[in-house]
Amino acid sequence: INTHIFLENFPGTISAPIKLTIPTLSASYLNMLVSLDSIHFTEAGQVFSSATTSTNRNMVDQYGNILTLRTSNYATFQPDLIPSGTGTVTGVLSIFNGGYQFFIRDLNDLKGFNN
Repeated sequence: INTHIFLENFPGTISAPIKLTIPTLSASYLNMLVSLDSIHFTEAGQVFSSATTSTNRNMVDQYGNILTLRTSNYATFQPDLIPSGTGTVTGVLSIFNGGYQFFIRDLNDLKGFNN
């Protein structure tokens, strides 16, 4: 049982995220931890998600490429405000209806933003 249930942590160290850009995202990176630099949010100052349903927000790189950030209404950071400025976003890449989506794990996945 000790090889399947971990009370405090996963065994070993967590892998470092793969540094990519929005144009280089591909199915090869689905369900992997990915890091994107020079990102800003078009909905800065709004909550990450509605209280009643999961919500999509736009992340944009310095070249205008857009990626959807999807946040569950059950996320602990759901009522927090999306930061302004430009920074690095780390999260898990997914796909839905042929379009890529990005999920952050918590607010520690946002680095370098203004607030």
